[in-house]
Amino acid sequence: MDFFLHSAKARYSQKLLNLQHDYGLGGIGFYWRAVELIMSENCKLPLSCFMGLRYRPIREDDVEPIITGYGLFVVDKNKMVSLKMDKLNGIGEESIKLLISLIRSGVCAEAGVEAGAEAGVEAGVEAGV
Repeated sequence: MDFFLHSAKARYSQKLLNLQHDYGLGGIGFYWRAVELIMSENCKLPLSCFMGLRYRPIREDDVEPIITGYGLFVVDKNKMVSLKMDKLNGIGEESIKLLISLIRSGVCAEAGVEAGAEAGVEAGVEAGV
């Protein structure tokens, strides 16, 4: 995917406010870089891929807590990370609908059953799909 839409009100999302409270704007920058990477790379990546996204003030030991601790991502038993698609993550409704259609069509088959089912239920309800 070459681009995605996100909410102009993402800065008001409680999940992102919590992340910003704990990690400052560096945490928000890390989040959006991780979203860009996931959206451009088959919807799901190993947790280890996110270690290279860290920049000051985010340290390597901050990466896993950010990925797992804010309800922004889904991490499966194999430590594969996908985007948790709900409006509380600041992802725009049109991008949620597009991702759901990519998962359903098999384009994002690597996103797996967990992320796909969760996205279908959560984002479908939230986005009115």
